Amino acid sequence: MPVTMSVKTTGQKEAEEMLKRYPRVAPRVMSTAIQKAGSVLRDRIKQNPQVPVDTGRMRASISKRRIQKLAAGVFVGVNYGKFVHEGTRRMSARPFIQWTLQGGGLKEIDKILKRAVNTLPTRR
Repeated sequence: MPVTMSVKTTGQKEAEEMLKRYPRVAPRVMSTAIQKAGSVLRDRIKQNPQVPVDTGRMRASISKRRIQKLAAGVFVGVNYGKFVHEGTRRMSARPFIQWTLQGGGLKEIDKILKRAVNTLPTRR
C-alpha cells in the first residue's frame, strides 16, 4: 500500500518548452536534475527529526528509484509506512513526507529543477 504524492513545481511550462526545443540535450539534463531532486528529497526525509522512529527500520527503508526517464520516486520500504504516514482509525496520521516537503524540501526541489532549466541554451 504505497503513499502516492505528485509534486509540481513552478517553471514546469518552461521545462516542457525546453524539452520540445532541444530534444537531444534537454531530456538528459532534466532527467539528471529530476533524479538528483529525488535523492535530495530522500535524504531530507531521512534527516527530518519529525519522522517517527521506534527501531529505525522505517527510516532506513526510505529509498529513491528511477521510475521513468523524467520521473523519480521516493519510497518507504516497510509495509506499515503508509499507516504511519496516513494514520488509521486508532492512530493519528504523521505525514512525514508532507512535513519534509513543506519544511523546505519543495523549495529545494524547485531550485534544482530551475537550475537545470537555466543550464539549457537560450536559443537554437
